[in-house]
Amino acid sequence: MPIIVKVEASESEMSSYMISWVEPTGTSVVQVLNLNRREVRTVILFPDWVVKEPLKTVCFQNEHLDLMRSYRDQGPTYPIHPKIMLGRLHFIEHCTLDNEHVINPH
Repeated sequence: MPIIVKVEASESEMSSYMISWVEPTGTSVVQVLNLNRREVRTVILFPDWVVKEPLKTVCFQNEHLDLMRSYRDQGPTYPIHPKIMLGRLHFIEHCTLDNEHVINPH
């Protein structure tokens, strides 16, 4: 389950948001969104097995969660391989809570 933290920098700046989660593969992801600057910063920490055998993860993982967890548990986990990315936010829209159209537009 993703963890979302609202980070207040100052009254003069719009809020930033930090989102983090761990995938069934053991990959950890942290994103910081700065809405005022329209920036997103992402850090992904890949376990060693994902870097060594990436083809194991090329699938719709939701249909193979038990398999992904077994790969994760077999490892190896270390060393961790970090990937840092920067990006721009091109579209921002306010959506209400429990709005299923955000996830499923049909």
